[in-house]
Amino acid sequence: ARAPKDDYALAGILALSGSGEQSAPLESELSTLLREFPNAAHLHFLQGSLYSAKQQWEAAQQAFFEAWQRDSKNPDVAFNVAVTLDHLHQTKEAARFYRAALALGNGRAVAFSKISVERRLESLERGAQEGVEPGAQKGLERGAQGVEPGSTLNSTEQSP
Repeated sequence: ARAPKDDYALAGILALSGSGEQSAPLESELSTLLREFPNAAHLHFLQGSLYSAKQQWEAAQQAFFEAWQRDSKNPDVAFNVAVTLDHLHQTKEAARFYRAALALGNGRAVAFSKISVERRLESLERGAQEGVEPGAQKGLERGAQGVEPGSTLNSTEQSP
């Protein structure tokens, strides 16, 4: 039995409890929380982060989109929807959400690199102009562009 009834506190505990091999109990607990708090955007966001860590892009996209439906003013949520769509080769929709992330993050601290998002958008737009659908993986590796889903949990960067 869980003592805390605060869904934010429980989400934080789950986020800190790790992933990888121990993700099954974490996912089970998160599912329980989502049943208790179905409109909690941060819980859907955490679920998306867990799926993206396992590169389960369709499930991650669905979870991040659920978070977006509940918190459409959050630039970090928009960013993560964009990245998952990008991994699913839905580049037009990804570009739309990257733009939303930048617009919503204007003048605010965000947990993604605005510069990396701008570069990725330029790449997507170049590909669209050339009639080529850029590969979802190209430019999404941490070393190349620094654009990864779930990165909102790990770092904060505010670019001009």
